[in-house]
Amino acid sequence: MPFNAVRSILVLLALMLINGGTAGAEEPDGPTIILYAYPNTTWIYDETLGQRYGPIWAQGAIVKGAYHSFSWKEPVNRYGNYGEAKGSWLEADLKIAVFGSSFTAPETTELFQEKLSEKLGKSVHVLNFSIGSTGILSIFDVAREKLPVYKPDLMLFTYNATAYRYPRIWRYNEKSSDHFWRFVQSLIPGRNIHPEKSSIHGQILITDLITEEWVDRMDRAKEEGDEAMLRSDPLVLRFIEEYHRLQDENKERQEQHGTVHIALPEDYSYLADRRFIDNAEFINSTGIPYYMTHLPTKNELDAENQRDFYFHAVGVPEKQGRQYVEEVNKITGREVVHLVDHYDPELLKNPDRLIVSEFDGHPGQDGIPAMADAFIRLVLDDARSILQAKGL
Repeated sequence: MPFNAVRSILVLLALMLINGGTAGAEEPDGPTIILYAYPNTTWIYDETLGQRYGPIWAQGAIVKGAYHSFSWKEPVNRYGNYGEAKGSWLEADLKIAVFGSSFTAPETTELFQEKLSEKLGKSVHVLNFSIGSTGILSIFDVAREKLPVYKPDLMLFTYNATAYRYPRIWRYNEKSSDHFWRFVQSLIPGRNIHPEKSSIHGQILITDLITEEWVDRMDRAKEEGDEAMLRSDPLVLRFIEEYHRLQDENKERQEQHGTVHIALPEDYSYLADRRFIDNAEFINSTGIPYYMTHLPTKNELDAENQRDFYFHAVGVPEKQGRQYVEEVNKITGREVVHLVDHYDPELLKNPDRLIVSEFDGHPGQDGIPAMADAFIRLVLDDARSILQAKGL
């Protein structure tokens, strides 16, 4: 499966995560389900970070009740992040670390590295430690762990408006029945389900029943347009049956314990989050220059004032979002940089060119190079100063 197809599945997953992971995705023709082959899920439980990437991703989907796709990938590089690691970090003249979410895709940072190297006439290496469906709290947790190991010259913290409201999330798999596991997201560390703190994702099925032979057979059926097989294959039907069982289980859990929202509580304050404050103090103590970089969403690109946060458009209460921005600015000692200030103004006149589609606001074919170019304009002066200080 091409990486764009894999990313489409990740985007669907991200949209589900934003909604708390428990709402149904039933369509008139049948459910939409994200499939993973156990144990090769994207995430692996990590006590400190909440999750890290598994080395092999075995994932696919049933869409509207029919087999859609499935593939095995080994996208994780020697640095533990996904995307191709080009060049040598240790030997690079300029080392840049990026911490963000799925909006900062490997294609973007690879192009950022290539173009900046050409512009400076020096070797540049960019490590992208972004994790999909994550927020500022987790971004700083990752940075706190990675900085002592990799010691970059410059850092970018990249995120959109939703990142301010994401809590820390611990993700793991829990056995649910023969051949099936649940995908659990917990607001507290540990691998024990707490009904009021743990959300079991209603559209993700993890199973050890998927084989390469079955995938080959289903891919052939799709190529041949065999709709009957795509819908009535015994394993597809079993997955749909398990999906409905999971929906019923989640409904019962919600009736007993309420819905677990994957969002910071209304009374949360960054100013009272000792771990975040400690992380920010440590990062600042390193003296490594960094930018808090706001990546615009489609709603912001479409707005009259493109260099602002439009929290309500991404499900964040306006007052709460503004409070969070002020608190993070105060703790980090950095004002947010709106990346649109560094885009080509002509591109911003037609923002639809910058995203994948109306339903997927991630950078598209034109958006990836546009974002890479904007990163270069943002860091160019600092990059030259760092190289000069190194005698390069």
